Amino acid sequence: MNSDEFYKEIGLLNNNGDLLFTIMPRLNFIHFWDDVLYSHLYKEAENCNNQELKIGQLIFTEEDFIELTDHLNVDRQTIDDSLNRLNRLDLVSFEKLSQNHGLLITIENYMEFHKTGAEQLASNSIE
Repeated sequence: MNSDEFYKEIGLLNNNGDLLFTIMPRLNFIHFWDDVLYSHLYKEAENCNNQELKIGQLIFTEEDFIELTDHLNVDRQTIDDSLNRLNRLDLVSFEKLSQNHGLLITIENYMEFHKTGAEQLASNSIE
């Protein structure tokens, strides 16, 4: 049984391969802004299969950076430093897109967090 079949069997994916729910992992961060940024990226990550992105990926444009820094009232360097720390911790990976179209960010182990959460929900369900 491949992973998609397993995920469908436990009720995590529908027949299209889309996530039916998301589970936010509880991770301990040393830096406050790492927690804030990771939570934001995790919530914004793709949860449906589509032509451009895989589940757990998102495109973060320059406009997204500006909006986030304005909303959080921090400078761009704070966000960049946090993103680089998350990358060094193997929580996210990113690559620059061509023609300044932003970053393709991948939340590492995105589906594994969901698998673990779904298994916990299944084991805690009352029959």
